[in-house]
Amino acid sequence: MPSPWRAELADSFTDSSDLLRFLELDPCCFAVPRQTPGGFPLRVTRSYAGRMAKGDPCDPLLRQVLPLAEEQAE
Repeated sequence: MPSPWRAELADSFTDSSDLLRFLELDPCCFAVPRQTPGGFPLRVTRSYAGRMAKGDPCDPLLRQVLPLAEEQAE
């Protein structure tokens, strides 16, 4: 049986569209790639995502893991 933290990591959100659907936000309204700038993969545990306010695109916890389109401009 895997350790609890490994199971939680294995069940993490790794796709921004899945995370946005979980948060009841329209993925089409966000210009975000599947990976964050610099090539770092997205990984958000479900317990962390559960602390985010559903339907709030400005939730501070969401802003920590999902960059705005403006932040990606070079």
